[in-house]
Amino acid sequence: MESISHIKWFLEVFGDNKMTSYNNLGSIQPYLRATSYAENLETRVKDEELIERPKLHYGVLLVDMQAHFLQYVTREKQEKMIPAQIDVLRFCAKYDLPVAIIEWQWGGETIPELGTNVKNIPRHYNISKNHPNGLTNQNLALLLNKWGVTSVCLMGAYASGCVRSTAEGALKNGFKIMTADQLIASFNGQGREAYKSWFSENGMFFPEYQHLLEVERR
Repeated sequence: MESISHIKWFLEVFGDNKMTSYNNLGSIQPYLRATSYAENLETRVKDEELIERPKLHYGVLLVDMQAHFLQYVTREKQEKMIPAQIDVLRFCAKYDLPVAIIEWQWGGETIPELGTNVKNIPRHYNISKNHPNGLTNQNLALLLNKWGVTSVCLMGAYASGCVRSTAEGALKNGFKIMTADQLIASFNGQGREAYKSWFSENGMFFPEYQHLLEVERR
């Protein structure tokens, strides 16, 4: 019963308030390298207008999942977080939820375990940043609006740093936010209760990432 109430709350807060179908969720998509953001975005938007798809309002932001940052995430946490993120990416590929991969300019590429799972996601894009808040890159808000996203799921590192900063930027741009404990990591395991409290107060924080996926499975 607890998981069902989570699902109803999730749809009421982040969905279209129509409890008729759980297929309003979709998936998440990253990793497209492009020489010209504007040209690629314009072409992709035009192509997408020709495809009939249900109205999906969810997107995923994958933040700083680069080797440079993961060296400060415990191995135990990585072993839980990366498979959980892969599950979400596969879910996005299946249900065509858009994904934006956000990377520090100097941090290298997103780790290949995630990059290889992004290739099957119809709508994904790589966003570069030079500030903790990924929304300081104005292309990201533009992209999310073009995709019709109103609610974003955040995954990545660090939970009390760039992930939170990007979440704050999303809120300021009018997006709702959500995440789960297994989808984000802190610096050396610090500050879990603080970021858990912040995400719970400002958006939606799931103790288990499967609670997000249960909406589709039921």
